[in-house]
Amino acid sequence: MVTSWTQLSGSISLSTQTKRTAMHMKTLLGITLLFLAFASSLEPKAQKPSSPVWRPAVYRGLVVGKSSVAELKKVLGKPERIVHSEGTPTPLMVYSVTDPVPGRLEVLTGGGKLKLLMLYPKEPPTRKDVTRIFGPDFRITRYSFDECLDLGGSYPAYEDPDGPIEQIEYRERGIALATYQGQVEVIQYLAGPFGTTHSRCAQSSRNKKKPQ
Repeated sequence: MVTSWTQLSGSISLSTQTKRTAMHMKTLLGITLLFLAFASSLEPKAQKPSSPVWRPAVYRGLVVGKSSVAELKKVLGKPERIVHSEGTPTPLMVYSVTDPVPGRLEVLTGGGKLKLLMLYPKEPPTRKDVTRIFGPDFRITRYSFDECLDLGGSYPAYEDPDGPIEQIEYRERGIALATYQGQVEVIQYLAGPFGTTHSRCAQSSRNKKKPQ
């Protein structure tokens, strides 16, 4: 079981491994939300070059960042449940879906618009499955935290080849697949980049050193 933004199945007893996974996914959500606020089994060697330009994701005709909540409900229907989760500005709408893989779809909205989709597969797909479903035009990107930008105990992310967070990204389609211990844990449909290309902490430090 993967526990994500909130525990959806009530009071349960979590194993050590599940707790670690839950913390990883909570951290991942925090990073994604922070960047939204700031922005308003193939081996990696087999991958093809991918454009660095992010474009909004499209899911069943819904454009992340553009489609309205009314359009969302028209396409996906009434959610199975609505969850009030700590760290999210609005309640989450939860659906069971089968496309592109069976799983739990959690939907975040804001300002009357679709902001983010997070699909948690019932069975974590392998790299080979990912290529079969989404194609070979992915890139592997790692991220670290910009710890100088503390926003209530959470930090936005930036691209770092040595960072602890690894994602399989289809940037031209706005799709990022977060991996944990070699497995795809969540498929994210984004409106824009997951993080910045460089740390803003280094720039902040340089600015502080400049004479007044």
